[in-house]
This record gives sequence, structure tokens and C-alpha cells, in this order.
Amino acid sequence: MRRKFMRLKLPAFLPCAAALALLPCATALAQTAGTAAADAADNIYGPFNPVPDTALRALTTDRPGKSSSPVTVDAGHVQIEADLFNYSYTDADSTTTRQWSAPNVLVKYGVSRWVDVEVGISGVNQFEYHDHKTGQIVKADGIGDTWVGAKFNVFGDDPGDGPANQGFAVIPMVKVPTAAEGLGNHLVEATVTLPYQYNLPDNWSVVVENVDGLRANHTGDGYEGDYQGMINVSHPLFFDDLTAQVEYFYDHANDPVLGNQMSFDPSVQWQVTKGLALDMGDYIGLNAKTPAENPYVGISTRF
Repeated sequence: MRRKFMRLKLPAFLPCAAALALLPCATALAQTAGTAAADAADNIYGPFNPVPDTALRALTTDRPGKSSSPVTVDAGHVQIEADLFNYSYTDADSTTTRQWSAPNVLVKYGVSRWVDVEVGISGVNQFEYHDHKTGQIVKADGIGDTWVGAKFNVFGDDPGDGPANQGFAVIPMVKVPTAAEGLGNHLVEATVTLPYQYNLPDNWSVVVENVDGLRANHTGDGYEGDYQGMINVSHPLFFDDLTAQVEYFYDHANDPVLGNQMSFDPSVQWQVTKGLALDMGDYIGLNAKTPAENPYVGISTRF
């Protein structure tokens, strides 16, 4: 028998969201940076003393694909990762669903060597649902929901920090219900993302990620557990600045109406300069609950 996730009313949910924000405090116990002298040198950088441009790490992003990197943004710098265009399409059970959105922006700000704060903003959305049997057509447009949180690197932000060729982070996020009518459920939700990265020989890299969340059920009177898992494999393609990756994504929702989703996600990213990258990809649905096609084009930049 499948265990049902505990239902919570909204007032009880707020302390839970606060608890998510406290989870990364445990990361301080797990930091395994190199020497004390190196730590002291790194710790001088912060919001009022940014990492100099000559010492910036390579641009590392949480896109393309659905998985995240365990690497944070350098202290005192802003990084913007955005969809320039995002389109999804589903045609199943005599219904067609289409959605366009742009830009979907993730803004990050480096607070310290291991921490950045993040805000995800969904731009203009257009949604259309067509039931071909009944002739019903539902349309909605407007802004989407906003996500706020932070990334706490446990190890692997820098070479020699933690186990060799590995990285791990904790990313708690809370959804602020800002979506227009018909585009969201108008309820607070939360997730904790745990990306683990292992860098293999010959520039191969693997990310294994788990995302645990509280998601409003389809009736809006309680919350259900939502559990996502993904495996991402990447490698340079033709030259070092062009990276190709493939990803398998799985989402199990305890709410049976929402159902499970699966997708295969190929993508490429071109690092144009040290602070600018372009990408494109597609989320290809592997079951009826998942959008059949979800192509996108994006950009990432750092200041």
C-alpha cells in the first residue's frame, strides 16, 4: 500500500517552510576546504568585497536541463540565467494543451564562498487547453509564480574542496504564489534540491539529483509529497566551449490526479565568453502526463 503523505493546512505549512531554510546550516559542519590559509584568503570576499574578475571561476549554470549544479556564484557577483523562449505541447486523450513563456529568469547573488541567494521569476505566460470531444477551450495569460531560496555548497565549490572531482549542495526554495488567474494554484509550496556531481576522466561529468517537495493537491485543501529524481551526463562536443548533455527526469507525485511524469532531456550549451553562455534543448515526454515536447532557448550571464 502506498503511504499517503501527511496533509497540512497552510498555517502549519509556514513553520515547515522556515525549517527548510534552516536545513543548510548543517552544511557548515561538512565543509572540507583545503588549508586554513586558503580559507582565510577566500573568506575576505563578500557582498562589499567582490571576488576580482581575475579570480572568477568558470561560469557554471543550473541550465540547460532540469538538474542543478552544486557550484555557487562567486561572492559579490550577480548571475542571470533565463529562458528566452519556452514552449510546451501535449496532445493526449482527445485534449491538446499548449503553453508559451518568456522570459523565465533565475537571478543569483553570491554571498560568500559557499552561499548564494536565488530568485526565480516566471515572465509572461500564455496557456491554452482544448478538449476536442466537448469543444471546451480554456485560455489564460499573465505572469507566473516566483521562487525564492538559496544554494549552500557542502563541498566541491573549488578544486581541492572536498572529495576529489565531486560536488554536493543543498538548495531550499519556497514558492511565492504570484501567478495570474488560471496559471497557478495560489498556494505556497516548497522544495529541497540535493545535486551531487562527479567529474569523470576525459571531461565527462555526471549529476545525480534528488528533489523533495510539498506540493498542493488538486483540490487545494492540503499538501502531498512530490519526489523528483534525475541523472544528467555531459561532455564537450567538437570543442571545449560547446557542451552536450542528456538527462533522464522522473517526478512522482503522491496526488494520483497529478500523476507521475518522465522525460528525456537532450541539450547543448555554448560558452561564448567567460561570462556569457547560450543554450538550447528539449524536454521530451515519455508518458501521457508529461508534455510531449518542451523546446527552449536560453542565456546565462554574470556581472
